[in-house]
Formats: sequence, C-alpha cells, structure tokens
Amino acid sequence: MKYTNALTSLGAVWMNNTLYFHPPQTRHGLYPYPDDMRHGLYSVTKSLAGALALLYFEEQYEDDVFSALITDYVQTLANHAGWQEVTFSHTLNMVTGTIGCEDDEHLFSTLILAETAKDAINNIARLGDAPPWGKLNDKALYIHSLVVSEKYTGRGIGKKILQPIEADARQTGYKYLRLDSDSKNPKLCYYYEKQGFEKVGIKSLPLSTYNLYQKKL
Repeated sequence: MKYTNALTSLGAVWMNNTLYFHPPQTRHGLYPYPDDMRHGLYSVTKSLAGALALLYFEEQYEDDVFSALITDYVQTLANHAGWQEVTFSHTLNMVTGTIGCEDDEHLFSTLILAETAKDAINNIARLGDAPPWGKLNDKALYIHSLVVSEKYTGRGIGKKILQPIEADARQTGYKYLRLDSDSKNPKLCYYYEKQGFEKVGIKSLPLSTYNLYQKKL
C-alpha cells in the first residue's frame, strides 16, 4: 500500500499487486487512521454507495423500493414533518425536508459522534425542518445552494451562474427567485443583497438562523 499525490480523479488505483491511493486529506489535515476508514467521504462515493444499497434492497426485498416511503421502514422518522413523503429515491439526490449542510459541527454532532447506526438515525430524527417559506401561492423558483471554490472568488462566477437561472425563471413564468442564507455568514448575505435579493424574513432552527431572500422577476 502506497500513497500518491499524482493528479488523478480516482481515489485509489490497484496496479501490479500494489494499492496506490490518495493521502486521507480532510479539512483539518491528514486523517490519522486511514486503515480504519470505511470509505472516502466524496460526493461520488456517497452517491455510489447509496445507489448500490438501493439496488441491493430492490433485489432482496421488493420490486419498487425506490418509490417506497422511508417513514414506513424507519419508525424513528415516522412522525418527523421533514421526512413525510420522502422516498428512498429522493435520498439519492439528498432531497429531504431536514437541515442539510457540511458544517463541521453539524456533521460531527450528527454522524461522527454516533457509535451505532441507530444512534445516527436518532440524531437525524432530532434535526429541525429545512427553512420553510410557508404556504405561498405565488409561483417561485427556489435555489437550494450556490457554491464557488474559494480560489475562484472575485471573478464574478456566482453572478454568471445566477443570471441564466434568473433569465430561465423569468421566461418560464416564475414571479420570484428565492433562496436562504445562514445569518452567521454576513459576507454571503451581503453578496445576495448586492445581486438584487431582498431579505423578507428569518427562520430560526436549532443549529442556526437563516435569512430568507427573494428577488422579484
């Protein structure tokens, strides 16, 4: 087993009876126990693992597990408002009605500290609902998230991403463009306001308070 810093899109390569893989880099430095890691926490790995798990369920249990409701099988989530009508298929796109982010404290307290899968599920069940806008009848397009790598900030990339979304929404007949932003990130909140979004409310959740923004089209 050898480490390599070679530029490759793969997490590991098996060649000539030797496993070459990337150093276990995390946002806090090298992970000290790489041999005990179950798998790399990359988006591709998470998506692949979820898809394979559902294919396994489909093969083992029933023909239409993808459209089955999670609350019918995970009783801990049965009464959670954010998990109602959420199917196994939705989770492949990480689409649920609960708070979701990659904040260090959020991930650590919810998943890393959990000693068993049951503990992790119980932690997930305690998460609050995603920031709601309430019952609104007007036609609006919601932006779930906008992320630009720090090394590319200051180049107007965010604006270039928002402009075609806004143009398409206007052409499709939407009246508003909406998004939310963590109030603990004033720089990002100010950025959205510079792009013409107006703060129209706030939503307090267990882990943070979110500013609700909308832009009239």
